[in-house]
Amino acid sequence: NASDERLFAIAEVRDLTPVRDDAGRVVALPELERTLLTSMEAIRRVQAPRPLGQRLWWNRIVLGIWPPVTFTLGEIESIAATLAGAAVGLGLEEVHLLCRRVDASSGQLRDVALRFTTTTGTSFVLEETEQPAAPLVPLDEYSRKVVQSRRRGTTYPYELLRGLVAPRAGGRDEITGGSFTEYDLDDAGCLAPVQRPPGCNLASIVVGVVTNTTDRYPEGMSRVALLGDPTRALGALAEPECVRIMAAIDLAEQMGVPLEWYALSAGAKIAMDSGTENMDWIADVLRRIIEFTQQGGEINVVVTGINVGAQPYWNAEATMLMHTKGILVMTPASAMVLTGKQALDFSGGVSAEDNHGIGGYERVMGPNGQAQYWAPDVPAACGVLLAHYAHSYSAPGERFPRRALTGDPFDRDVRTSRHHLEGSDLTTVGDIFSETTNPERKKPFDIRSVMRAVLDLDHPTAERWADLAESDTAVVWDGHLGGIPVCAIGIEAHALARQGRLPADGPD
Repeated sequence: NASDERLFAIAEVRDLTPVRDDAGRVVALPELERTLLTSMEAIRRVQAPRPLGQRLWWNRIVLGIWPPVTFTLGEIESIAATLAGAAVGLGLEEVHLLCRRVDASSGQLRDVALRFTTTTGTSFVLEETEQPAAPLVPLDEYSRKVVQSRRRGTTYPYELLRGLVAPRAGGRDEITGGSFTEYDLDDAGCLAPVQRPPGCNLASIVVGVVTNTTDRYPEGMSRVALLGDPTRALGALAEPECVRIMAAIDLAEQMGVPLEWYALSAGAKIAMDSGTENMDWIADVLRRIIEFTQQGGEINVVVTGINVGAQPYWNAEATMLMHTKGILVMTPASAMVLTGKQALDFSGGVSAEDNHGIGGYERVMGPNGQAQYWAPDVPAACGVLLAHYAHSYSAPGERFPRRALTGDPFDRDVRTSRHHLEGSDLTTVGDIFSETTNPERKKPFDIRSVMRAVLDLDHPTAERWADLAESDTAVVWDGHLGGIPVCAIGIEAHALARQGRLPADGPD
């Protein structure tokens, strides 16, 4: 395969002396980290002079480690997470650590390979396998599609799924594992499970059922998943895609589970053999989305790239109306536009400098409140979605989310919690309500300190509409109270600095 051109960095590590914190946890492996960063820098020196479209992908780093590795996989994974940012832009496929570890059954050292496989952005999956003995094979069709997606700055759906079903998916410690079962249309036109290798989807949309196991849901939190495929006409929509989307909504309704949509689409397909009839199919999907959500169905959307035309309409109808339950999560690389920048410019319309200026989070979707959450990349967006399920997921047949275990005492006195507000003499939450320190309760205070004191301290909160314009005084948190998922709403009681563009003659 003459087009299979990749970079390999191979090095040795002869010292594994760790750095530990006061609790005895491994926080650094200086020699290993130095060698790995040096290998990354060597690849970066080769990549940097090359034009963006000609940079090499599917590169690999192989480190041979001489001393036995006695650390746990969790400790190794935490160190790798601190170095993941240095790998951005290198086009890495995997990092192999060839080492020896103690076999749990025999107690003897055995040769293993710790494989850090990149999925999307700075996300990776750690696996312990046997050391490879066969020669390296050329790129197969699946790998070629992954490379094609990464060159375009998009996420291949099956790579996203690999990270979504892994333990600690999305950085969520409560996720213990997961699975994905792909579905496709059978002879009767209904969705049914299929057994086929990843990457063999027949349409520009991947359909399946994804399940994540947690302590609260050991049987798994199941959802129907839809994922746009950028390698097939950039996810263009025609009859095959629309039929599968409507069938997926039907499946979610039958199973009584949410539908989650990793949206990426160039809009309705336009070709010599396909035209205006696609708009009829798109309208059918739109009607089905409205019917499903009006009957209580939940659709959660993660915008993984540029969405054009029909897809933004669907996203809006699924998450932005008063009766909808779902959330919309966006990333810096995502945008929702009805008409792209080039088409607007060609027709004489007014556009922005790029599609993100027309329908990105920072200038449109976030300030307008259309996107409820922002995440720095797709793996983090998956974490936001899983955090939403931690507060809202109800198993089929159950009316409410299950109660979480909490170590926060039910009789904890919230008045002793710290109050944080610059320039305020109220040091605890109790001072806010005290007649001695706050007579007649006229002094300004920080509502977030109060909300943090009231909610369970051992469960993280998630804030909705953090960037909604002209709503700085409103705070909307999903949290837990006594282990019960709740939505807490607070109104700020102190002056806030204005955000965004400030008028020269206006207040600060």
